[in-house]
Amino acid sequence: MGGGQDRLKRWGLCLLLALLASGLIPAGGPSASDTGPAGPCLARAASGEAEELDPEKIQWFREKMRISPKSLEKEEGVLGMSWAHFFTMLFLILFFVAAMTALVMRQRRTKQLLNTLLKEESHGPER
Repeated sequence: MGGGQDRLKRWGLCLLLALLASGLIPAGGPSASDTGPAGPCLARAASGEAEELDPEKIQWFREKMRISPKSLEKEEGVLGMSWAHFFTMLFLILFFVAAMTALVMRQRRTKQLLNTLLKEESHGPER
């Protein structure tokens, strides 16, 4: 099964290189001046440059964006995720594990059949 592990390592390396190339993972590591997917606001907050927000400004923003108070309630499920998100991720992980298990089982069975065929070819049919 060494070939399957090598192939998996190659795919993982390709995925890592693709993420580095696309800029989703900064090559030099995260920095305070990073304005990547997180944006400059989080970079300023991480560097301590964040300003205190006025409650009136926050209320004005919520009214303009039509953010309902219901969406601000913190109903946490597992690990801070909603229950729907948690169960969706759990289903996806279980599906992935099942698919990988099926793939490994199929590869093992294919290898067994191929070895059986090669053995019959070299020794002739058993009678």
